[in-house]
Amino acid sequence: MDEHDIRVLPVLDEDKRCRGLLSLFKLSKFLFPAANRPFDSSRRVLSSLRTLARILGGAIVVENDADTEQDLVLSIGAMSLDSFAERLDHQPREKMAVVVGDRWDIQNLAIREFVRVVIVTGGLEIEPKTVEAARRNRVCLISSPHDTATTVALCRASIAVRHVLHENFLAFGEGASLHEARTRATNSVFAAFPVLDEQQRTVAFFPKLTS
Repeated sequence: MDEHDIRVLPVLDEDKRCRGLLSLFKLSKFLFPAANRPFDSSRRVLSSLRTLARILGGAIVVENDADTEQDLVLSIGAMSLDSFAERLDHQPREKMAVVVGDRWDIQNLAIREFVRVVIVTGGLEIEPKTVEAARRNRVCLISSPHDTATTVALCRASIAVRHVLHENFLAFGEGASLHEARTRATNSVFAAFPVLDEQQRTVAFFPKLTS
């Protein structure tokens, strides 16, 4: 979208059938939720842990069910140990993704409390005893090469495209007349339109003209 200065993309399946549209507007609503939405919506991560590690350019140090899509809530381990322990009492531990730097105390408390995943930032070395504790408690452990702010942003962006699709859209057959296409496109609420062949495969895509 950035390289080609476009706002909407079609999302196709393996047979080139259009399953929906991906819009810059909907992406921005997900990545930057409105202030009046629930706080957890700004910290939600919907991704498998393997995908999460790949998006981070990091590595899974301890693996546990890494291929199942998870509905996680980010928690940043940047406060005191006592404050973090108090936060644990208000979160479902099985959904927590704790992002933390070289705070060994918070890393190990999170693991002892059976959070879902601990993401250690900065490419920092993880102590062997921490790795062993994660294995013992079946807590996934991921190493991220980025700082905490970048790690959090990339975690949010690891969501699969299918979760942010506009599933309703207007498509045209490739045999439609230009007059018909122009009239229907102009009167529609959609910003772009797939063009389909007789097998319903997407063969082209065009945006609504603004003038």
